[in-house]
Amino acid sequence: MLWLGGALGVLAIPLYALGYCAAARMLLDKGETPGAAGAARIVGIAGSVAAIVGAMIHGLTTAYLASEVTAGAPGRDPLAAITQGSPLLVASWAVAVALVSCASVAFAWCVGRGGSRLPKRLAWTNPALVTVLLMLIGLPVPLLRAFLTPAAPNLAHAVFFAALARRRPDD
Repeated sequence: MLWLGGALGVLAIPLYALGYCAAARMLLDKGETPGAAGAARIVGIAGSVAAIVGAMIHGLTTAYLASEVTAGAPGRDPLAAITQGSPLLVASWAVAVALVSCASVAFAWCVGRGGSRLPKRLAWTNPALVTVLLMLIGLPVPLLRAFLTPAAPNLAHAVFFAALARRRPDD
């Protein structure tokens, strides 16, 4: 199951780029408002690159966890496993966090200040903020820490893309 989940993530996470490009286009629906074009470029580019890095992270994490299972290592906290993993995995996470943060801040700034046709409330659905909230919910409870916290970035993107897809046409 580990390899199946890993393969599905590696194949699906690059599709986040389509969602980020759609979000970038939505920022420009109102026309050229000050800063909207720059925010749209940041959302589209940073989000798309983050999608590729995210797929790499998913593959590296799968390989790392599989090697631990094969070696008979006892299960441990997922966050500790990642932070104590390979330097490439840790560096990839740092790059992904920076990219998603840039895309999220640009999106939230543009939407929150009324620089797009999107309702201002959608500024709060940005992936960085939702990821942090989900992780904070999961950290105190061991079962949630084992499942919700590692899945938080993917779930946050699902929330973000679903919120954008569900916006009303008159918004």
